[in-house]
Amino acid sequence: MLEGGIKTNNPRGRSTRGFHLLGCIADRSRINDRREIILALGCIADRSRINDRREIILALGCIADRSRINKKKDKFAKLLQHPYNTMRIWKTKEGSKIVQVLKGRSNSYIIVKECSVILIDTGKKSAFKLLTWNMQSNNINLKDISTLILTHTHYDHCQSAKQIKSISNCNIIVSDSAAESIKNGYSKLPYGTSLPTKILSALGNIIGKQKFGYDIFKPDTFVKGDYDLSSGRGNIKIIETKGHSPDSISVIVDNEIAIVGDAMFGVFPNSIFPPFSDDTSGMVESWGKLLQTNCRIFLPGHGKEIRRNLLEEQYFKHCLK
Repeated sequence: MLEGGIKTNNPRGRSTRGFHLLGCIADRSRINDRREIILALGCIADRSRINDRREIILALGCIADRSRINKKKDKFAKLLQHPYNTMRIWKTKEGSKIVQVLKGRSNSYIIVKECSVILIDTGKKSAFKLLTWNMQSNNINLKDISTLILTHTHYDHCQSAKQIKSISNCNIIVSDSAAESIKNGYSKLPYGTSLPTKILSALGNIIGKQKFGYDIFKPDTFVKGDYDLSSGRGNIKIIETKGHSPDSISVIVDNEIAIVGDAMFGVFPNSIFPPFSDDTSGMVESWGKLLQTNCRIFLPGHGKEIRRNLLEEQYFKHCLK
């Protein structure tokens, strides 16, 4: 070191430099330790934030799932309350009760007589849950079904037949004219009765089984001509009502109410003429056959109930053409 411009030997200077050096190393060590601590805390904080985010995301997911479930429940509840789903009930003088268990695009009915439950048509597969719900709302379980009658085997009337058979082991009744179609799981769509429906029918048959097919099921009874189902089930008869399709049949309950499938439509005001029919003249003849019964109410596969006076009016109108 220099003191007053004269160089001197000071052993303490070396130690001072050593202390300074050690101090710097210690400071750096402390700084590095702090950095490590800060980094460590940062990692912990980051992990904490990540975990918090995960928990938030999971919580939001649960809320979203519950919200979706609640929305589905609300939607189903609204569907059940919709006027199109309001179940109508008809009673005959003989004590048979007919309940509409599907309504809208396709109608399904159950006939209840004492301990016997007969289902008429199943509707589409997409309506199966609603069908089940409506039956249970009327204190009827699918397992209670003893007989399933299909008014014909178009997809919108029989798509759940196999499923219902597997649950209830019911006796399935169809027209003998449906045998080949059932083996294929597809019944050809009928011709249109107007230009627009003729086009729709042609397009539908091009698409074919892919959209309009059904699971192959095994019927227990094939009927030809009139068939009496009265034993233990009240006064119930099946009659052929061909026209809309070759395998169309109708169910006559206590000679008061007829469930007619697509032999007539209750969709259009002041008309019962279906938009689709393979044989329109044969269909009109079937109307005459239904008029030979004493039935006052006719329940179609689509639309509202049809009264006898409208059927008479339409029958004579189309007979004169």
